[in-house]
Amino acid sequence: MKKVSCLAIVGIFILSIALIGCGNLKKKEFDSIFTEYKGEQEQIHTEINAKMTGIDQKLDQEISDRKANVDEAMKKATNDAVAAAEQGDADTLEVVKSEDEKVRQDAQRFAQEAEENAKKFAQAEAEKVRQKAEKDAREAMNRANSAAGAANKASKDVAALGDKVEKMKPVTVAVVQFASGRATLTKDAKAELDKAVGVLAKYSGSPVIVKGHADGNPVMSGRYQSNWDLSQDRANAVVKYLKEKGVDNPIEAVARAHTEPIAPAFTSKGRAKNRRAEVIVYPSGMVE
Repeated sequence: MKKVSCLAIVGIFILSIALIGCGNLKKKEFDSIFTEYKGEQEQIHTEINAKMTGIDQKLDQEISDRKANVDEAMKKATNDAVAAAEQGDADTLEVVKSEDEKVRQDAQRFAQEAEENAKKFAQAEAEKVRQKAEKDAREAMNRANSAAGAANKASKDVAALGDKVEKMKPVTVAVVQFASGRATLTKDAKAELDKAVGVLAKYSGSPVIVKGHADGNPVMSGRYQSNWDLSQDRANAVVKYLKEKGVDNPIEAVARAHTEPIAPAFTSKGRAKNRRAEVIVYPSGMVE
């Protein structure tokens, strides 16, 4: 409504300017025309205000009616929702009970199936374990038997090797004694060497060493200048006798003088034992 009044005043102002500008209008005529125009404008203004008032009333009524409709619709919707919820709760409760029973039955069935499967699996695993245990036991027994056989063979091999090593060790086949300062073989010495000839026949081809020894007393006179010469002559005498008796083994005579005594040199009995010659055969062929 304020907008309409402003437009009317602006229109009158423009018209007044236009008429004044023309210079053809007198004041009384202008006042008369303005009064008439103003009346018309007031009439128009009144009519417009009346129409606007009617429109405002209609709008207010329309708003009120629509608000009432909305309130009614909301109330109805609320009631319907409450009723639906109550019915839905009842239906839901029934569905839940039904589903609960179904779940319970399914759970019971699954539990039974699981128990049966577990039993079957356990039986199958037990059978596998039993078979594996039997297999392991057989393999262990076979390994034990193999180990026992290997141990037995090793024992025999060790024994055989021991025998072989024992047979390969140097063997002293004769020890003969001599008189003080002498290298001549006595009757007993020859008898002992005769026995050695038979033993050496078993070691055909094996080297023989004859070691001559002295008692350690200083050589003061005679054909020998030292115990070394005396012990060497004793060994040579033994080698000569063995060769005469047919021993074909390679024989070497060596002197040891008084360096390897077997008895105390400060007693007569000890010195008698040290005046000797040893006949040693080496089956391995390796001479010391």
